[in-house]
Amino acid sequence: MKFQTVFVLTTMAAALGTGCSGSDTDFGDGAQSAAGELAEGQADMGADSDGVQSFEAAAAGEFVPFQGEEETELTEDEEAELALVEESPRSEPVEVTSDGVEVGTLTQALLGSNACKDTTLYVWNGLKVNGQPVDIRIRYFKYWDATSAKWRKEDVSNADASYKSAKYWSWQDLEYTKDHYINDWRVYFSYRLPGASWSNTVYMQVIPYEHYGEKCKQYNEYKMDVL
Repeated sequence: MKFQTVFVLTTMAAALGTGCSGSDTDFGDGAQSAAGELAEGQADMGADSDGVQSFEAAAAGEFVPFQGEEETELTEDEEAELALVEESPRSEPVEVTSDGVEVGTLTQALLGSNACKDTTLYVWNGLKVNGQPVDIRIRYFKYWDATSAKWRKEDVSNADASYKSAKYWSWQDLEYTKDHYINDWRVYFSYRLPGASWSNTVYMQVIPYEHYGEKCKQYNEYKMDVL
């Protein structure tokens, strides 16, 4: 999460050599679309712990309050790690190796020691509202850490994706999730109909095309559709 790069793609097919058309799947055989094809019981029609509505609930025009399924408290290991950070110096020199590479501070090392490093997050926009293609502005993500049984937030630089185009963010460090099992993702975004202003932030719960239910490893790529 320390370093983020946003790339603009005309379509995900340009980057990955796969077809993108309408609501077709784009990343692999047997992959599931985001809206309406989630595994049974996984579709989310309410609001999350921050009060953000799901896209489905917002489209239905009904606010469904958060039902308390999210766990946000730190585990004992996470609390111990943060305690070490609190005890470390607040202003530390950046170590530079003989070849001029910055290693970073002790605090950075402590915070990143349990991170799943250098992941890439992809989002392809195939969303229609009332039958009309819309642009989306991707704001952040949450993902289900099945090992710790909690949703975790991943901040990214906001990026706009027009209809049938994609964005991806490289070098994302997912905190506390090294070798943790990661399942569902939530894409938090606003959308805009032609000539209209941006909507409130909503989310869509999606199943990534790769690494669903697998341990998070360095260089994993999580590819998602907003449909």
